[in-house]
Amino acid sequence: MIFGGGRVLGLAMGERSLLAAEVRLRGKSCEPVRAATFFFPHGVSLEDSSALGAALRGFLRAQQFSARKAVVGVPARWLLVKTKNVPPAEARALASLIRLEAERDFSTPLEDLVLDYLETDSGEAGRTVLVLAMPRRKLASLLAMVAAARLQVRAVVPSTLVAAVGRGDNSDAVRLQFTCDSAELVIAAGGRVRAIRYLGPLPKGDAPPAKTTICDWASNLAAHVGRLLAVLPRAQEVAASGVVIGNDAGLPPEAIMSVRDALGLPVCLAEDNAAMALGYAGAYLAQMPMDFLHSRLAPRKQPFLRRRLAWATALGVVLLLAGGSVFLSWQEEHREVTALRQRLEAMRPDLEATRSLIGRIAFARSWHDQRPQLLECLRELVLAFPAEGRIWATSLAVRDDMRGIVGGKASDERSVLEVLDRIKRNRAFSEVTLIYLRESSGQAGGSGEAGSATGGQTAGRSREVAYRIGFKFIGLKSVESQNVAARSKP
Repeated sequence: MIFGGGRVLGLAMGERSLLAAEVRLRGKSCEPVRAATFFFPHGVSLEDSSALGAALRGFLRAQQFSARKAVVGVPARWLLVKTKNVPPAEARALASLIRLEAERDFSTPLEDLVLDYLETDSGEAGRTVLVLAMPRRKLASLLAMVAAARLQVRAVVPSTLVAAVGRGDNSDAVRLQFTCDSAELVIAAGGRVRAIRYLGPLPKGDAPPAKTTICDWASNLAAHVGRLLAVLPRAQEVAASGVVIGNDAGLPPEAIMSVRDALGLPVCLAEDNAAMALGYAGAYLAQMPMDFLHSRLAPRKQPFLRRRLAWATALGVVLLLAGGSVFLSWQEEHREVTALRQRLEAMRPDLEATRSLIGRIAFARSWHDQRPQLLECLRELVLAFPAEGRIWATSLAVRDDMRGIVGGKASDERSVLEVLDRIKRNRAFSEVTLIYLRESSGQAGGSGEAGSATGGQTAGRSREVAYRIGFKFIGLKSVESQNVAARSKP
């Protein structure tokens, strides 16, 4: 249902800029009005919400934007994404189950995240859902910025996700989106999102990059997309019908052609940018695939008066039942005590056998509870590494005092820093340090087709980095003991 009528503003956020588009609503149809890119003032970031919102307000006024209702799109770089298989359940039970699973899967505390989910597949055996999370502080900064710009935010959603399935149809789609400063990928089948990925930043620099440089970057990106399509569920089947490219970054045609040639799939350019798609989707809130602002995973809060009425009713029922129970139990107490004594005598041999079994189980359990701490250390280290093969470990040394060093290689420095940050955030580790991070060159062969397309070049060099990270493992139980001791101090 269209909310409010009039006009809707779509804001596709980036790290240092945003894309704004205004959509006019006429009956059941929408039409674009204007679009423009807003670059953040020098020295002002999203953390400076008031200053950024004031600058955005002046920009919208200068560009003659008149809409006051906005749908804000966030980049995939801000998201944590997990695919979960859950049993059949009604909506409230499903939300509770997903929150419990997210608390275990995400290293960030659940109170610091805003969660929502998308249903990707369903059947008699259960459902497959895509759980998405974004930092709560990011959402708070966005809302403060929009408020400072004198706008009314109606939804906060991933920009590329809405651009791929925001129209609410049941079509299959692979969308490669070039935003203001990054590349993102969304795969949808039957109108349901199967995967969303952040692929990396766009080439930076004050001067426009050379055509050969941007084309090489586009070819490498397309090769990475091809590898993702080969491993993600149903991705190749969906991609066979073609790939839609959203070129909000204004990449040159040569880069788009390089992507098409490297993918070897039909490619077409999207008619609308991501901000336009946000405006169209905002016209029909009921068809919004998800919304961090109105999350289905947010704990429900009952109104104060309704809670008081419910408690009063429950108390009255409890008192009534208690009075009746006391009266009935007074009449039958002697009879029940006699029957219970007879049953206790009959069960005495079984009770003795059960006590003996409990003793043996308690003795065996002590062997399980006293497993080496090294296993816990290995588990926490494995969880710090991503599932994708961008970084790997080749060596691990742990001393008796649980000080250790893990080393290996990675495809880029950012992957090493992300793993380092995860280990630092894990309260089971302390004294986490980066011992070294340096380049390590290797050979990578090119395919025959790629060689012919680049003038006979069939081999090149791929740059890798080697790293070593030092740490001390203190264990989760030690952290919990310290927290209990800290809370007990006056």
